[in-house]
Amino acid sequence: MSPAFHTHIFSIGINEYINYRSLRCCVNDAEKIAAELTGLAQNLQSCSLSTGTNGTPRPTQAEVRDVLSKIGALDAGESDIVFFYFAGHGSQFEGRDYLLCNDTAKDLVSAISTDEVIASLVSSKAGTAVLIIDACRSEFTRDANSFGERTAELARRRGVVTFFACSPGEVSQELVELDPGHGVFTYAFLGALKQLSHITPLDLDRKVCEEVASLCQRYRLSKQRPYTAVAPIQKSLIDLVTGKLVVGLGAEAKKCILISGPSNAGKTTLGQFIASEFGYVHVEMSTFAWQRYLQAESFAGNIQEFMEDVVWKDNSFDVIARDLLDSRLDMNKIVICGSRRPEEIETLKKQGWNMIELYLYANSSLRFKRHLDSSPKSRFGVDYRAFVKRDMQEYAWGLAKVATMPNFKLLTNEGSIESLLGDTKAFLSDKA
Repeated sequence: MSPAFHTHIFSIGINEYINYRSLRCCVNDAEKIAAELTGLAQNLQSCSLSTGTNGTPRPTQAEVRDVLSKIGALDAGESDIVFFYFAGHGSQFEGRDYLLCNDTAKDLVSAISTDEVIASLVSSKAGTAVLIIDACRSEFTRDANSFGERTAELARRRGVVTFFACSPGEVSQELVELDPGHGVFTYAFLGALKQLSHITPLDLDRKVCEEVASLCQRYRLSKQRPYTAVAPIQKSLIDLVTGKLVVGLGAEAKKCILISGPSNAGKTTLGQFIASEFGYVHVEMSTFAWQRYLQAESFAGNIQEFMEDVVWKDNSFDVIARDLLDSRLDMNKIVICGSRRPEEIETLKKQGWNMIELYLYANSSLRFKRHLDSSPKSRFGVDYRAFVKRDMQEYAWGLAKVATMPNFKLLTNEGSIESLLGDTKAFLSDKA
């Protein structure tokens, strides 16, 4: 009898760079990740390790793209799991995230976009694709490097489980004291793989965040907050070793934190912070809208037009909330970002959750600047008039009414992100 699923592992670590500062621990991290996942895999089908050793300057752009081609050609099964791990430099440029190869030039022309990586993982046809990125090293300034925002958004749309070593704007740190030298995130990730009884994204996220926080405190490092992007939400409970769903996680009272607000107000950043800080599962409602949109290949308009002309045409204004509920499974603590309509919120509130409702606001000029700084030019267009028109469209959907609904707490994000996160933590400390 053939096994129920196969595991495919692809691990890349780059220490030596021609045009960037060399790193110390990436090769070791990639080797250890490949070895640990191989040891855990019950039905290993393939394992590929690409590092630069013995003075050999690699992997180059061509070699990494060759790995991606192999992933895309796997023709894996619905029950299969494919892992792609990368340790090295990462950077953000014009709203897209890039993994830097040994021969990447300063203009990033020869870098590998995470869009390419995600496309290859989706093309593999594996039922579960896992992307692990220990990048965003200290070659780049915090202000210039918002690496991860685009990748997380795209990964949720395409159903790729993604682990990030740090939050956007932070640095993924290395420690030679962790003999023989590790990235802080990968060291914690390896420890979680060894210690957890169930290797689910939910359990990995919690364990890794706890250990990274402990290591940063012990070695007096700057703050580093790993986070995980999971969609569809069922994948939070898949054991990445056995391929089985882990359900029945306890009888704890179900809690929900709901975050609404206009585009680029910072909802996703806030949701990721709450998930990591308080042990919640982070869900984006836009994921479910994009799933419908990507399946409607014949529709010629943008996603906003699709929602109005197709999804809501029969006045089923809560359908995205119902999509979320249909996939929720056994979550006890969930933070939901991006509700746009009062009907969606009313449907969610009927579930009897202990719910905290937050409305996050920032003025349109500031949000437009964030849009330009962090989004690919093709996302909504770069014209301010078009951005404001989109705002008005969403307010007309009911987003303006949501702000005045009972029980919503208004938060503003017009100062530093640290201030917002600190205020939110204080507000939720005795509630979440």
